[in-house]
Amino acid sequence: MKRRKLIFIKGIYDTMDLFTDELMQAFETQGYPTFALNAERMEESLGQLSGLLGVSCLKREEADLAQEAACITFNNMGYNLCEDKGFNLWEQYNIPYYDIQMDHPFHYADKLKRLPRTTRLYCIDRNHVAYVRRFFKNIRWADFLPHGGTAVDARDMPVLPLKERPVDVLYAGSLSKYRIELLIPDFDQFRTFDAGELCSQVLQELVRHPSRTTEEVLEEYFAGLELAMTEELLGEYISQFRFLDAYAVSFFREQAVRLLVENGIRVAVYGEGWERTDWCGHENLILGGKVLAPQVLALMHQSKIVLNTMTWFKDGSHDRVFNGMLAGAVVVSDSSRYMKEQFVNHEEAELFALEEIGELPAIVGELLDDLPRAQRIADAGRKKAMEAHTWEQRAQLIEETFQASAQQEFVFQRGARRPS
Repeated sequence: MKRRKLIFIKGIYDTMDLFTDELMQAFETQGYPTFALNAERMEESLGQLSGLLGVSCLKREEADLAQEAACITFNNMGYNLCEDKGFNLWEQYNIPYYDIQMDHPFHYADKLKRLPRTTRLYCIDRNHVAYVRRFFKNIRWADFLPHGGTAVDARDMPVLPLKERPVDVLYAGSLSKYRIELLIPDFDQFRTFDAGELCSQVLQELVRHPSRTTEEVLEEYFAGLELAMTEELLGEYISQFRFLDAYAVSFFREQAVRLLVENGIRVAVYGEGWERTDWCGHENLILGGKVLAPQVLALMHQSKIVLNTMTWFKDGSHDRVFNGMLAGAVVVSDSSRYMKEQFVNHEEAELFALEEIGELPAIVGELLDDLPRAQRIADAGRKKAMEAHTWEQRAQLIEETFQASAQQEFVFQRGARRPS
């Protein structure tokens, strides 16, 4: 069977480049020809793509490449290519544009409203799929694609036994509360409600009941005000107050690490913002600063425990979970509906509820005190991740949709409960 030419986009974010490399390798293994548009040399890359596809990407020409090619990208990268020349590349040549959203869709509302008509959107949380279907009617196809993990070749990075790993606990992630100032709207523009009071009430509710989604709590608050509000206006308001999501994430992220270090457990943190906390000088906190995505994988291979708190994904996962497992570490993470389906009985990962975050020091302490048990969990977790949670498996799920893409089938039935 003839394989499509798969187009990827690189050169903007190091993390997305890592994911892209994984998908490209997976598809190449299956016999697909791949091509990477380099954002740093886009004009040159478009010229090379023209030769690959046999058309001119810089001129309006009639072509239907729906069965010849497809673009696979992350977070809307390249969605508007060539629009400054009067046309959209993906629409002009009818090239399916597979867009994998790694964050909540409300962060990209403006872009999602302007995605090409050939878009097939993937979300890494099933709640996000429902959100897209509700608030972005222009997107005719949306589905669930779980996050994937990156496995490093053991020849490049050996999987050491836990007892030989120098780092007790690793947390790789920034405190987003220190970099969201640009997301906060001008409160004076809101005339029909008190924006300050909204923020206070919604954030308190998220902290008290962290199993709830930010959009759910915001909608409940607006319903209580009994304002006349269209779906479109509600969606706009949710996007404008999405910074509350980042505050909730940061609250529990900081609390998780602080609880450990104040209970005698050494934690190495990598990312921005930790140096700005008022307890950053604690003797059990190791500040590593900002590092690139490939370096995080190397650090995980040196760690006994990889600690994760979700980016407020209540029915999805995070790459820290699967990367930590593939690195042979014990993953300790707050849970979600999807995570509970994947990992049960503490056999492959240690999951906890944010409502019970006070138990975290005991959970981590027991693992460090009983390395044989921790090793069994790490081994089982790595086996599970290798079998079901790499980007290779995610490439297989994407491949399943190619036939529907070729036939221009836009369906909503699939994906809300897709099995892993």
